[in-house]
Amino acid sequence: MRALVELYDRRLRKLTGQRLAKLSSLGIVTAYAVTMLVLSSRGAGETLDAVALRAVGWLSWMVAGMASYSAARNFSALHENDGIAWLVSQRGYPSRACRSARRWAVAFRIALLCGIPALALVALAVGLSRPPMPLSDALMMTIGVCGYLILLGAVLAWIVDWSDRLGNERGGAVLICLLLGPHLARQIWPITPSIPAFFGWLMDELIFANGAS
Repeated sequence: MRALVELYDRRLRKLTGQRLAKLSSLGIVTAYAVTMLVLSSRGAGETLDAVALRAVGWLSWMVAGMASYSAARNFSALHENDGIAWLVSQRGYPSRACRSARRWAVAFRIALLCGIPALALVALAVGLSRPPMPLSDALMMTIGVCGYLILLGAVLAWIVDWSDRLGNERGGAVLICLLLGPHLARQIWPITPSIPAFFGWLMDELIFANGAS
């Protein structure tokens, strides 16, 4: 199973959308790192944890969203193109295991694309905070961000899977409908369940629990 996940992850990394997501993450982390350095130089070191957590929110929208859309558009192709389906069948893997491995690969890719820049910004915030952030607070913030991003990757991978089941080569369009349709409906019916709203609430709770503002 691990070998299958690694195979699909390598194929995911080659997609143009995944490369654009990576460039987007570099842009976000650079912009927020510069902002944090400027704030620190101006004596606003006590607000850096909030800045780092807001950056995680942007990573969730921009980077994870772009990576999910790319994966949804190519979810079937990851398995069917270039003789991969024949290769894995010869190794004795059932189709259900292949789909599960693709889902795990998508979750891992999203968590990694967001996690590396997010943790880099958390480390920078901890290092620049004035007065110094207590170790327990830094640890709790790190654990919270990791948990948030792991959950984000898992949920989006599940939605990518269902987008492919429902739309096949139109998986990207189905993904957008599944994510944004209910979110837009909240403007009329506020009780409508929405994944973006849920993760927005989760980020607000993380900021509140960390004592940031």
